[in-house]
Amino acid sequence: MWTSDSNKGYITVTCHFIFDDKLYSPVLATREVHGAHTGENIAAVLSEIFNEWEINNKIVTIVSDNGTNIKNAINTPSKVQRSLRYFKHSTFANEKLKNYEIQMGLPQLKVKQDVPTRWNSSLIMMERLLEIRAPLSAALTSLPRAPNGLTAIEWELIEDCIPLLKPFESMITELSGQTYPSI
Repeated sequence: MWTSDSNKGYITVTCHFIFDDKLYSPVLATREVHGAHTGENIAAVLSEIFNEWEINNKIVTIVSDNGTNIKNAINTPSKVQRSLRYFKHSTFANEKLKNYEIQMGLPQLKVKQDVPTRWNSSLIMMERLLEIRAPLSAALTSLPRAPNGLTAIEWELIEDCIPLLKPFESMITELSGQTYPSI
């Protein structure tokens, strides 16, 4: 969230979690962003806050406004996105994936990427990743110029996100059905 005190720009970091069935949203820090509000400067302030709270490796997701500078600060391409782009744009990598799926006796499934305009595409992407985890990991390790594969902790985060997102998918499917009028 940006607020302004004359010509100064600030960034506030909040943390959201559930404990004993109650939602908590404490403010971790509010800091001034010095200089131009570029993605690089904002990322430096965020990194300072994350280091101060020792949460660099504990962040599951970041929610922000749609400002380009904010997106540049937080949307550094993740391992998942790099891997998916690699398979989307390389027929050789896709063939490797398909061969491993056949060898493992699994259905031949392609990678699915999320689409910024469809929130549920992230859920679909993560579900597909888990379906092709073994052949995808094998293909990544066997391809010479492939991006790094996911760590066990990163796979665990993906697994943990799916049950969190599933109720939203069900709710949106229900609300966008024929029973409820939409405007």
